[in-house]
Amino acid sequence: MRFGSLNILWQMAWIVPVCVIFYIYITKKEKTLIEKFTQSSLLPDIAPFYDAHEKKLRAGINILVVILMLFALARPQWGFYWKESKYEGGDIMIAVDTSKSMLATDMMPDRLSFVKDELTRFVKRLKGDRVGLIAFSGEAFLQCPLTADYGGFLLALNDLSMDTIPRGGTSIASAIEEARRSYKGSITNNKVLIIITDGENTEGDIVKAVNEVIKDKITVSCIGVGTPEGKNILVLDKENRKTYLRDQNNKIVISKLNENALKNIAKKTNGIYILATSKDFGLEKIYDLQLEGLEVKGTGETKTKAYREQFQLPLQIVFLILLYEFIIRNRKGKERSKRISNEKK
Repeated sequence: MRFGSLNILWQMAWIVPVCVIFYIYITKKEKTLIEKFTQSSLLPDIAPFYDAHEKKLRAGINILVVILMLFALARPQWGFYWKESKYEGGDIMIAVDTSKSMLATDMMPDRLSFVKDELTRFVKRLKGDRVGLIAFSGEAFLQCPLTADYGGFLLALNDLSMDTIPRGGTSIASAIEEARRSYKGSITNNKVLIIITDGENTEGDIVKAVNEVIKDKITVSCIGVGTPEGKNILVLDKENRKTYLRDQNNKIVISKLNENALKNIAKKTNGIYILATSKDFGLEKIYDLQLEGLEVKGTGETKTKAYREQFQLPLQIVFLILLYEFIIRNRKGKERSKRISNEKK
């Protein structure tokens, strides 16, 4: 089970304890006032309709109703179906470097976390374009296929970490090859691959990969993350403490941005190279120049996962509870009136 508006529970959860405190206060206040004016033994004669146990039961029912209403507002969901939806836009495949060098702190809090935050903001502005995600280090892996389901993409993005790809290194060539495979069957002519990396310790045959991607008419743009001066890499040691990454000679590793490799890839594929900064990450600029300004965009259909809304169930329970309470109260009221009438006779 999941919730479509989970924040409602956190924002309004205070209502339940407030209701509990309110009923406790009212009950005690009522009891104090009754004890001031009469003895408990005389209460049935003075107030025959008063029932302390019934009042507690009604308070409990009211609190339960409030809980169920909050539950309904949070939109509980379980079960899903695949929803066919048309899209009109370009295809954007984003390849993110997940090697250890992306833990360098020249971007705060580190390069990878900085990239994930910026990607989240970028995806939230997309409308109609399909987006996919590739994670790469020593090899590449398709983390999320091309989709217009931005929620699913963001879930895949959130899972990115240094452990996503077990093999170390930085193979931009493998990321390009994975993008080519992912684009097979795409009906749009606007195919864009955006590689986000520090470009350090590049492995694989980049020249061959670039030549192949040119044949497939895929534009490759690169975003350089980091600084040419470099920065230390923070990692966790065996005792789960933060420490600086060291090489085989026990020297602290400095990770530096390799801009030349990224500029060459972008230039050969008619792409753009941008050096990311805290003020301008570069994704919006690439999108505006390579996708948004194009007159012709691809169209097609895609499947998105739609979860079934189940908020009706708690509302139905609320209705049955209130209906039951109404019927019982009316019945008890009639019984008491009849009993009092008989006693007077």
